[in-house]
This record gives sequence, structure tokens and C-alpha cells, in this order.
Amino acid sequence: MRGVSRDLGDLLAEIILFGSAARGSLKPDSDIDVLVVLKRRSLSSSREVTRLATEMLLRYGRYLSVKIMTRRMFQNLLRLETPFMLNIRRDGKVLWKKG
Repeated sequence: MRGVSRDLGDLLAEIILFGSAARGSLKPDSDIDVLVVLKRRSLSSSREVTRLATEMLLRYGRYLSVKIMTRRMFQNLLRLETPFMLNIRRDGKVLWKKG
């Protein structure tokens, strides 16, 4: 996670693992679900996240399914209690969070 936080710099707010990997039920053909929360979204940050996910695929042979959202959107969706966010709240594991 240090590489991700270094590459995204001050834009990065939080990285959350969710889905089967967070629940401990990852299968050999499962992707790894990751939510990247940014302070603000930019084209360059989206490109950087995509580049890092591709690098992980090439290095480890595992597809990273990355969702990107701003901190504001993340907080709003938490309040709405959408099924996606309930899954994150229930099973999500914070991998990295800005101090």
C-alpha cells in the first residue's frame, strides 16, 4: 500500500478491501475488490489507479476490481445505506487510511 499512497500522494484518503478477499473466501479465480477513496477525483488519479491495478495483475496474476470515489461520495453513500455500502460496512477491511 505504500506504493499506492506514494503514487497518489495527497489525493488518497483511504483504501478498503471488500468482497470475497475481505471475507476470507477468495477462490483461485476470484478477483480482488478494492475501494479507493480520494479527497478529490481527477483524470490523472483515475489513470494512476488503473496503472497500479494493471501492474498488480501483471505481477501477481490476480485481477484487481477497483472502485474509485471521492470522500464526499463515500460518506453520502454510507448514509444512504445502499447494498454496496452495507457490504463495505459489514465486510470491508481498511488497508490504508490517511492519518
